[in-house]
Amino acid sequence: MTPSPNDVLDLFVVIDPTQELQPALTHALRISESARARIQLFVCIFDQAAESGPVDTRTAAREHMIDRNRQWLESLAQPLTDRGTTVTTRIEWDANWREAIVRAAREERPDLLIKATFKHSATARTLFKTSDRLLLRHCGCPVLLVKSAQLWTSNKILGCLEPKPGDVGHAELNEAVMHATRALADRLGAGAHFVLACDDSEDMPDARDLAQVAAVPRAQIHLCVDNPVDAIISTARRLDVGLLVIGTIARRGASALVIGNTAEKVLDRVDIDVLAVPIPEKS
Repeated sequence: MTPSPNDVLDLFVVIDPTQELQPALTHALRISESARARIQLFVCIFDQAAESGPVDTRTAAREHMIDRNRQWLESLAQPLTDRGTTVTTRIEWDANWREAIVRAAREERPDLLIKATFKHSATARTLFKTSDRLLLRHCGCPVLLVKSAQLWTSNKILGCLEPKPGDVGHAELNEAVMHATRALADRLGAGAHFVLACDDSEDMPDARDLAQVAAVPRAQIHLCVDNPVDAIISTARRLDVGLLVIGTIARRGASALVIGNTAEKVLDRVDIDVLAVPIPEKS
């Protein structure tokens, strides 16, 4: 999320056509109350029954479903437009709704994509192309995955840093996480905290130096000698944070098939929302 506090934030909200409650929209509303924002509501629909029969019948059935969903999106947008927020809608007709989300996000280039998520088993995330996994690996913008419509009760945001980044990409990732964590904390009036874990205490950075780089008080730096995933989870629970900010490297080609980045490992082990901040993969 790179805009300054005075810029308008472009939010891309994924609407689930199978659900009545829309947690992603609830969180977009909360963000728009704290920052100037433009919101786009996106839904992908498809019905195999509308793809059979004569061409005229198929076209009419498709147009009817699209029109019905457009009216639904407009009803969801009404509370926002009533208070002056600019809201647009986008409807895609595609059997592969997961790929449709990624494609639309790349075309729209929002500052933040917001989508509801639910718990998957580790096997499901590994073996199947879940929409969350596709977004974390291929979406070029920050992705906020929300667990429920309940708004953050905690006034803390936890940024997750890489220990001793061994390449330029991971160093840039830490910078992106620091920037996004502080920017969101400033917008929402929250406290920015950072966690960093090392397997060996000798590799641990100096806390005061890290606090200076992160531009936060020393007390908001949390260093752990532990597995990074376990450290993130335990620190988030101990601090009772409302949001995790984790860096990801947007991947293409064969490297996009690699399993197990930190965001994916943490996502199903916490009950709090996760903001994934990407940087492009280095060639």
